[in-house]
Amino acid sequence: MSSQTLRVTSEYISVGCSSTPHSLDWGDGERLCFGACHALAVAVPLPGSDAGFRTSHTLHHHSGEVVSVRWARDVTTGAAVPAVVTGSRDHTAAVWDLAADPPAVAARLTGHAGPVTLVDAVRWSGSDGGDRLLVATTSTDCSIRLWEGRKPADVALLQNIPLGRGLALALRLAQPPSAASPWLFVGTDEATVVIYAPEDSSTEKENVTPTGGGDAPTEGASRSSEYIPLLRLAGHEDWVRCLDTVVLGDTLLLASAGQDAIIRVWSVCPVSSSGGDSAEDPLQLKLASASMDRAVLIWKHDASAGVWVEEARLGAMGGNVLGLYGCAWSPDGSRLAAHSHRGAMHVWAEDATSPGVWRGQVPPGGHTGPVADLAWAPGGGYLLTTSRDQTTRLHGSWTPAGSWHEMGRPQVHGHDMACLTAVTDTSFASGAEEKVARAFAMPGAVRDTLVTLCGAAAAPSAGDSALPEGAAVPSLGLTNKPVFAGEERREMITRAEEGAESYFLRQQLTAPPAEETLLQNTLWPELMKLYGHGFELVTMAASHDGKLLATACRAAKPEHASVLLWDTATWRQVGELAGAHQLTVVQLAFSPDDVHLLAVSRDRTWSLWARVTADEAQSAPYQLCARGAKAHARIIWCCAWVDCVTFVTGSRDGQLSRWRRAEDGSWIKHGDPYKPGAPVTAVAASGHSELVAVGLETGEIRLLTWRGDAWAEAAGLDTSAAHHGAVKRLQFRPRPPGGAAELLASCGADHAVKLHKVRWGGDGVN
Repeated sequence: MSSQTLRVTSEYISVGCSSTPHSLDWGDGERLCFGACHALAVAVPLPGSDAGFRTSHTLHHHSGEVVSVRWARDVTTGAAVPAVVTGSRDHTAAVWDLAADPPAVAARLTGHAGPVTLVDAVRWSGSDGGDRLLVATTSTDCSIRLWEGRKPADVALLQNIPLGRGLALALRLAQPPSAASPWLFVGTDEATVVIYAPEDSSTEKENVTPTGGGDAPTEGASRSSEYIPLLRLAGHEDWVRCLDTVVLGDTLLLASAGQDAIIRVWSVCPVSSSGGDSAEDPLQLKLASASMDRAVLIWKHDASAGVWVEEARLGAMGGNVLGLYGCAWSPDGSRLAAHSHRGAMHVWAEDATSPGVWRGQVPPGGHTGPVADLAWAPGGGYLLTTSRDQTTRLHGSWTPAGSWHEMGRPQVHGHDMACLTAVTDTSFASGAEEKVARAFAMPGAVRDTLVTLCGAAAAPSAGDSALPEGAAVPSLGLTNKPVFAGEERREMITRAEEGAESYFLRQQLTAPPAEETLLQNTLWPELMKLYGHGFELVTMAASHDGKLLATACRAAKPEHASVLLWDTATWRQVGELAGAHQLTVVQLAFSPDDVHLLAVSRDRTWSLWARVTADEAQSAPYQLCARGAKAHARIIWCCAWVDCVTFVTGSRDGQLSRWRRAEDGSWIKHGDPYKPGAPVTAVAASGHSELVAVGLETGEIRLLTWRGDAWAEAAGLDTSAAHHGAVKRLQFRPRPPGGAAELLASCGADHAVKLHKVRWGGDGVN
């Protein structure tokens, strides 16, 4: 096997959208682009016109959160071109070439003194007939910068426009039909829209009037070769937060909206034109608006009344969705995407046979906070992940589409999550920033969903017929209460005054659930709260036979640095493993045969506990059998079993050490440590091959093999293929189907969960 090539490909990416306005856009090739922590995420359509999307790439360049994303568009046709501009909190913007394979940064735009909050870009033809890319960026430094170049790689600073003490809250580049070059439209914190234009645009003075009538004070200004304020549009009563434009004949329509909950549509046309006789009928236009009222409205122009009227209302999501931050049309106008305050995304498509009827599609999405832990179900049917965004999520493979998606949200908590472990195929335990561990059982509705969407092989057996149908969270509560068959209707009536998000309603799903369904109808009921720790939970692990659960909490003193053991049949404490550590135990791992329990700690020490018989057990079913004091020079972050007599430990000192049981029963270091050049934060061993996966603080992942008495690198994943934040946990899928490639699950501080398909030989590419 050592002579073969290891091939690693991306199988699944789950990550949420940045919780900022203007961080999602739809463009070339039907691709959705959105900000995802410090990366640009790209989602592509699934096979089939009504299936939905999957995230295909996370492209890392920025060192701060990506807060604004915009496809470049042809200024004449409005069609997206394969270039995307991103703005970040790291004070820079970037121009991405999405025609490249893989997509890459073509230009890095620096110069702002604060976070770049908004970007826009258009392609236009200059007087010499050559195409140019014009980019606009704005920042909290109260300035707008214009950039221009023949190609994305040539983009350079064109002009800096100071705004005094004001802020630009919306940007849009567009070219009126009578203008020779694009104009810049700016929404401000002074309740106005300011239009900038170059003096040599060779256009007539323009009229700007609201299409619905009313006064629109304007201010003309002489122009120079630079962009200067040309017009100032008043009418809004609060900040102007969003703008969009479209060209109809000799008229440019400008839509503006903001904090005053009012949308205004303006017509920009030469003074010789009335603005109402465009070659195209505005009746064919649709305008979408997204609001913090949790709904997307689609507006249509009523020619007879001369006003825009509501044609459809989408969303009004339940659960704890706090509102929508933005929306974007697909290039052909048949679909609409929106993203919410909590980073969730929504996609709707208009029914081709029933115009005006919109149906939900499968959106991309994922966690919106650092992902703290993950665990495969013992049978490998699904993956559980938990995050600082206070949720635990279930991911499964959707059989019809052949792609992975979020299939459930077992826990929506009130504290940041810290750890979890799968106890059996139908139960798991989790810990948060509280002193209590919680155990959960899979309800009947979730099992039926897994059978329908993922196939019978992915779902556990029916088991106990007395299991509840689902779960619901009381108002102001943290406990998932079980809901049994026949109680749904009574629950709805009893708690109707509390809102739809507070009760469970069983649904028959034919596609992965939407956000509102995930929030309230896929919860798992809580079995038990486990009390015993004095501080917040940090880590936990379940034995492979599912009979024991081990937990550890934050500790600054030896008396708190103990491991508690729980019997999963009764959920009673059956032991305390103390005396081996001085500080927090950060990871636990049972050996494949459950004979040993390994613990690693911030005190740079590992401890090994051996299972004892019932007659030998006095206070706990495991007793200390070995201890590696000061095994590393820095904190030991992670550990994993390679086989029943070999384990590895990874540390902040940038070393991965291998330990093996000697013939005399002692545990000794085996071979030289692996030194990747960065702190080791996660490690996992395959169990089905010789592979060991190592996650680094930089976000990179290395795949290693053991050859003779030394480590050898078989493959590596960079910060785009792996993570751009510290890798928090790695785990290979247990029991892969015969002949199938291995799946390595990874999660990180970059909010992402990824599945990597790993295969030996030349046939490993998807």
